[in-house]
Amino acid sequence: MEFSGRVLVHKDAVCVADLHIGFEKALEEEGYNLPSQTGRMLDELTEYKGKLLVIVGDVKHSIPRASDKELREIPIFLGTLKEKFHRVVICKGNHDGRIERLTDVEVVKDFIYDGIGFTHGHRWPGEKVFGCETIVIAHSHPVFSYKDHLGRLNRNQCWVVGKMNNRKIMAEKGTKSQVKRVIVMPAFNKVFFGRSKDEFGVLSGFVKKTDVFLTDGTKVL
Repeated sequence: MEFSGRVLVHKDAVCVADLHIGFEKALEEEGYNLPSQTGRMLDELTEYKGKLLVIVGDVKHSIPRASDKELREIPIFLGTLKEKFHRVVICKGNHDGRIERLTDVEVVKDFIYDGIGFTHGHRWPGEKVFGCETIVIAHSHPVFSYKDHLGRLNRNQCWVVGKMNNRKIMAEKGTKSQVKRVIVMPAFNKVFFGRSKDEFGVLSGFVKKTDVFLTDGTKVL
């Protein structure tokens, strides 16, 4: 398993998260003009080789319906990826309401591949995911914030790696967990920055953060 920019690669699987296709439409309604990121994301993804593509939630942006931009771009985007990969799986995120109406690719709550559990992270995963030693989540678009020598605040997308406190899960949720490692993915959409590295959804109170990596591979914590 390795991080490559904003992409997680494991054997024949390529994994991304938090595309938020159509968010430019929401900005347009607020008076901002940002070029579409969909084409760039598609070009970058089609450069990867693999049999399986896992999208760990939030393909679309609008909640709960889809904007005209999403209705136009998402079927083409996912249709192109279906031609590139043998199998495309979406772990449904909190922004993915009615995504099934826009595509015929596989849409699931959680997904397990080669013993690794994938879930978006906005809700408690299923019991089978807790049987995996490693789980991969998204949802929070983690960033690493720091001030440079001039006092300017810099924010960079990052990967967060942590250890699961299985005893606490059992004590508070009554759920038996075998998870040893949690990986929090940055948003694949490179202009999407979210919360700090200390916040990543419902599991945050059960995970001890151990390592933080920027998308260029630099370890910062």
